[in-house]
Amino acid sequence: MAENRRNIIYCDSMLREQYDQLNGMLAKFDFVRDDRYQEFGEYYPKIYPHRSSLNQNGLRSGVGEKGVLFIESILSGSTIKHHKIKIISGDGSFAESLAVTSDGLNYRFRTLDKSYEIVRFTGTNENGVALFIYTFQNDPLRVEFIGNRTISVALSDAAKQGIVQSFELSTLLLNIEQLKFEKEKSETLIRYLESKDKT
Repeated sequence: MAENRRNIIYCDSMLREQYDQLNGMLAKFDFVRDDRYQEFGEYYPKIYPHRSSLNQNGLRSGVGEKGVLFIESILSGSTIKHHKIKIISGDGSFAESLAVTSDGLNYRFRTLDKSYEIVRFTGTNENGVALFIYTFQNDPLRVEFIGNRTISVALSDAAKQGIVQSFELSTLLLNIEQLKFEKEKSETLIRYLESKDKT
């Protein structure tokens, strides 16, 4: 009982601290949720505006309301049916996503003058790409789009910073979710122990 009460006090203290950090961090993001289709919204870094990101080949990022990070690769003007990305630093070290098969979050479409491919990498498919970019954020990085053939472009500083901010927000939100879970577990155990005392 005492251990669980201590755990609740610890979780409350950490949650206060983390929510303070979160409030400061959220100023760097736009929150988007379409009530018709989404139960939870998504945070997009303001440093790399989501809407204008279609204008150049590269990566954009965001974070789901519950903390899950995603990276989207955007390739316009070339149709290679890419399904993987590889990020390469100047010294040749790299991180590579797993292959993503087509689903509702991957798009290939044409406008009058251009073709577009957008692939979303999240969870296991993302495979540490964001952590690699976070680690090498001060180095020049290249992104390879891997499909029927490979196209390589430099990763812009704005895209890089957007991914770094998304990675930090994701880490914080996932920590908050974990603390809430731990607190709830302790509260449930206390209720159980109190009910045993009454019997």
